[in-house]
Amino acid sequence: CKQGAKPRCGSGKMEITTNVTSTHPAAQEPAVQPPATMPRRSRVLIGTLLAIMTTGALTAFSIFVRPLAASRGWAPPDIMLAFGLASLVVPFIMIASGTLLRRGYAAQMMAVGGICFGLGHILAGLAPSLPLFVLSYGLVTGGGQGLFYSAALTNTMRFFPDRRGMVAGLITAGMGIGPMIIAPAGQHLIAGYGVRSALVILGIAFTVINAAAVIFLVRPFREEYGAYLPRPAGTAAAAGPRASLSPRQMLATPTFWLILAIFVMAAFGGIMVNANMAPLATSIGFDAATAALTVSLFAVANAAGRLAWGWLSDLSLIHISEPTRQEA
Repeated sequence: CKQGAKPRCGSGKMEITTNVTSTHPAAQEPAVQPPATMPRRSRVLIGTLLAIMTTGALTAFSIFVRPLAASRGWAPPDIMLAFGLASLVVPFIMIASGTLLRRGYAAQMMAVGGICFGLGHILAGLAPSLPLFVLSYGLVTGGGQGLFYSAALTNTMRFFPDRRGMVAGLITAGMGIGPMIIAPAGQHLIAGYGVRSALVILGIAFTVINAAAVIFLVRPFREEYGAYLPRPAGTAAAAGPRASLSPRQMLATPTFWLILAIFVMAAFGGIMVNANMAPLATSIGFDAATAALTVSLFAVANAAGRLAWGWLSDLSLIHISEPTRQEA
């Protein structure tokens, strides 16, 4: 007899009825009370979103280009080297920080990354020369974003195994929404205090917000928390963890190279446009305020797309993973 089967007598013969475990999403809730030390996952998500919005300043870099060219006498293409260097540093830092992330240092990575991101803006505003400006913004700001973003995305998604797509969409949308707030705020600061002071003020604000979010809200995920978290709808209760590939095995799969090609093509076009949005707007006759507005509108559309695709990701996962029910 199968486990859970109960004998039942009737009409002179033995009948067997089998208890079938439901695959309805409501049945996937953990039955055990989580430990008191386990943080509320909604709190972790809120802290991450508050901090991740500051890193959207990287994609609002274009609002600083023409003011810097006018006040410092630097050529716009030379100023854009800072953004290019930051964009180059981010993925390498994300790859290199994977070991620290696996060892449970997510909160520390977010704290250091968030502070470095703000510090990079401060140093860029105080830089006395173009080379120091490029290095300060490119290495410190870019390194900070790579460290912060890698830890923020992975750590928070682990708290939401049942809504991984939604959380990934929210976090990436948070970074996309950042320019919607930072672009007009930065333009206001540039008009009132000058571009160098604007960079310093924003850098201080970013440092304080990121440090406060990590200290008071964000907590690192621990493997033992997994037993107390809801599972994705349609997954069996006894299902074990998915197999993980080593870097060498991953590089040997055609799927990796296909995904990489898709990411490169999508990111190249988006970043190229976004990084030059404000200069393009002013070059065709828009004033600085309207140019900042175009950056904000781009950020709104960017965030909406990330949220939508995250939701569709979860929806497709439910349909793909939902097992076929069998009657006993």
